Amino acid sequence: MKLQAPNACKDIFVCYETITKGFQRTEHTDFQNLPFVLQLGVFRHYFSENGIDLDFNNLSDSELAEQITNLIISHENVVKHYS
Repeated sequence: MKLQAPNACKDIFVCYETITKGFQRTEHTDFQNLPFVLQLGVFRHYFSENGIDLDFNNLSDSELAEQITNLIISHENVVKHYS
């Protein structure tokens, strides 16, 4: 995903750093190394901030992972435009 949507991924990593700033246990943990269930919280926050709709409640983990990837790749053009 980082190769297909580098700007959107960078934006998500900044979001993660902002959310976890000051939390000792996550301060030195790369987003990519978090369990998927913890990444979901960051994605939910990021999507909410950016007006991106995703039904987190009615999809399996594999369906969520696929939808998140597709949304981030789609959102890449928006982020790229404003960067």
